[in-house]
Amino acid sequence: MTGMTLAHDLGQEGLRVCLIDQYDQAGGNHLSEQVGDMSFDIGAIFHWSDSKLFEMFPALRDQCVPVTWRTDRINPDGEVVAYPFDYKREFFQRSPIRIAKIALGVLKHRLFTSPSKNAASFLNHYLGAELVKTSGVGAFVERFYGLPAQDITADFAKARMIHIVQGASVSHIVKRAYSRIRRSPAKTKNQCLARPKSGFGELYDIAVRQMTTSGIAVRLGCDVETISKTDHGFRLQTSQEEISASRVISTIPIIETAKKIGFPTENAPTSLALHSLYFRFKGTLGFEGPILYNFQDRGRWKRLTLHSQYYGDADGWSYFTIETTARANEKASADTFERDFRTSIDGLSILKGELELVGHRETEFAYPLYDASANAKRDALLEQISTFGVETVGRQGRFDYLPITQLAIIRARQLLKSSASLVRKAADRA
Repeated sequence: MTGMTLAHDLGQEGLRVCLIDQYDQAGGNHLSEQVGDMSFDIGAIFHWSDSKLFEMFPALRDQCVPVTWRTDRINPDGEVVAYPFDYKREFFQRSPIRIAKIALGVLKHRLFTSPSKNAASFLNHYLGAELVKTSGVGAFVERFYGLPAQDITADFAKARMIHIVQGASVSHIVKRAYSRIRRSPAKTKNQCLARPKSGFGELYDIAVRQMTTSGIAVRLGCDVETISKTDHGFRLQTSQEEISASRVISTIPIIETAKKIGFPTENAPTSLALHSLYFRFKGTLGFEGPILYNFQDRGRWKRLTLHSQYYGDADGWSYFTIETTARANEKASADTFERDFRTSIDGLSILKGELELVGHRETEFAYPLYDASANAKRDALLEQISTFGVETVGRQGRFDYLPITQLAIIRARQLLKSSASLVRKAADRA
């Protein structure tokens, strides 16, 4: 998405642009797979009707499918409750002593705990240790990365957990209760949209055609093998052709950018793989929304996406994707993750009936691993790449966790604005 934004905006400025993608379709890790009449994503990827994506490529919106948006989670007690926090069941229905304990815990950590030490301190500072435990958010953070929260940097917590912190904070609970008492009118919500059932390829082909028509050269299924400097800029040797350019902007993983330039990568920061398991199910579902998060203290899977909620059943079968983050350097089979999932839901009411695994996919470079050494490794490698002259941006390009498409587009445009400012300053000095 970052690369598509850069290509679109630079093309709008009248520059000659070539967009190169190793995949045979645009959209990066926005990937989907068809299994019979069922359509699966590698992750829960949705757009909203006011997305900047549709401002760039208006024809995409009409191809998307409306989604009845709702997010639930399984709490540590094995109950399906609202995500990120069920105010009624998990706060207001508690005993006054328990409520006071939660509130005092928040006050204590606000006064004496720094939010910037690590992910554990970040969560405790805003929620208090009691709420971190009883809500299951602490277990979710560890499940996301395969590391205890105290071994994960606060940078990740700020990027990934801020909306959970805001939604589960005592101040937010009080504000929500007050608005209900005042009966404040609800704000108009944007429509949630999913890609067409036929897949991301068909959706982003529309964007590719628009870019091509406007004069942007698009090379799909094209791998950049080497990047070298010339007297006038750069030379890219690709699997299809040799390309010369005055400017190169990389949105691929920084370790891959470094390899193509020829830099050593032994000390590159680590990215984790995502394992997506595709299931079909016939029976009784114990939840209603398309998204179900795992906040209980068992099971490695972190999120379930019920695709059939918005695409419709397939011959009577519901179908969904289960996401599990691999640990660093872990090589595990789909059977391992399937057994773990089945064990984690045993005895729960979320899936009562016939469950069958119909597919699996492993996606590399899914999540930057923000352990204690990540920032130093990232900064050192980015400095080398920048000194060479290649610009980097995006979730992969700068090892920067961007949880939503809208933010990826914003960051890409910040790069363009910043680089344009530098060019103007250089011209003024000249």
